[in-house]
Amino acid sequence: MNVVFISPYFPFNYFHFCSHLSHLGINVLGIDQMPFDHLHQPLRTSLKDYYRVNDLHNYHELVQACDYFVNRHGPIHRLESHNEHWLHTQAKLASQFQIPGLNNDQIEKVKRKSEMKKVFHSAGLNPAKGDLVPTLDAALQLSSKLGYPVMLKPDIGVGAFGCRKIHHENELKEFFNFKYAQDYLMEEFIHGDIYSFDGLVDRDGQIIFCTSHVYCAGIAEIVQGQLDQYYYSLRELPPELEKIGRETVQAYQVKERFFHFEYFYTHREKHFIPIEVNMRPPGGPTLDMCNYACDIDLYKWWAELIAGDTTKKSFNRKYHCMAICRRYKNSYAHTHDEIMDKGRGLIVHHENAPSLFYATMGDFFYIARSKDLEELFELQRFIQKHR
Repeated sequence: MNVVFISPYFPFNYFHFCSHLSHLGINVLGIDQMPFDHLHQPLRTSLKDYYRVNDLHNYHELVQACDYFVNRHGPIHRLESHNEHWLHTQAKLASQFQIPGLNNDQIEKVKRKSEMKKVFHSAGLNPAKGDLVPTLDAALQLSSKLGYPVMLKPDIGVGAFGCRKIHHENELKEFFNFKYAQDYLMEEFIHGDIYSFDGLVDRDGQIIFCTSHVYCAGIAEIVQGQLDQYYYSLRELPPELEKIGRETVQAYQVKERFFHFEYFYTHREKHFIPIEVNMRPPGGPTLDMCNYACDIDLYKWWAELIAGDTTKKSFNRKYHCMAICRRYKNSYAHTHDEIMDKGRGLIVHHENAPSLFYATMGDFFYIARSKDLEELFELQRFIQKHR
């Protein structure tokens, strides 16, 4: 079996996917820009073959890489990246080389927020009110119906890039004078907390793992305000969240994939509203947090799923797990050594964040776990306390 992995070098923890595939006897074929001898040793030993491109954004080079692998190893049975940035490219290559999985026929409804709304509505789920606003006149008309503030989001976008909260008409006009050359979606502004529904689905569409994370603020707020982010996992999922999450999986006919769905929990109505879907693992260190929370290995579970292993999986959310982030530009009350002393028995991991995560994760983060959520909040307050 031949599995092509796009960008196995980033993020760092994704080498575990390649390592487990290799241990199961699968040929892992990597495509990246990094010279092979610059890859870290565990990744190098996991790769059966490697094709270096000058630019991963150059589709012609990626086609050449896949042709090279087919000529040397035979048909490609799976193509993956687990990275939101490469999903469009992944789908295009899968369609061209007739590889099972996400393809051109499916990609628009998992990348365009306007198409997500259509899927939500067809499944009886009720997303935030809104629509595409191709012109300022369209935006002014819709904002008069929704009322200010409103949110403007790129129809296709990763994270909070390009998102803006608009408070009044003059601000809306100013935005359209300088907006990026892409489609934008306008939505009503919802006061609420953000919950995720994260998991892994087998080849029959059955969820074999699921959990939820609660975020201290929206990504747009964190990026624009340069806030200290933290977020944490739940041990027990709210029944309504799990219900709407499972309905979203069914609506999208998810199979053999990780998923990361986001929902608002409204302060006033006290119910969940779908925001968007992502057909990849939750970002940053979140997959590791799932493993720490349950004492499992989702990298291995995914590899076994791809290899055709149908052994029934089980898990128990033993702990709450929290990511707690800091920014070097801030002046904090406590040193790293003081934090490690305070968090003894709780902190299971800490590291510098990759540069691409600085805007959302800050420069450094800690991962801690406990059966007692308040114990983690106490540690979070200690770590993020400013002078």
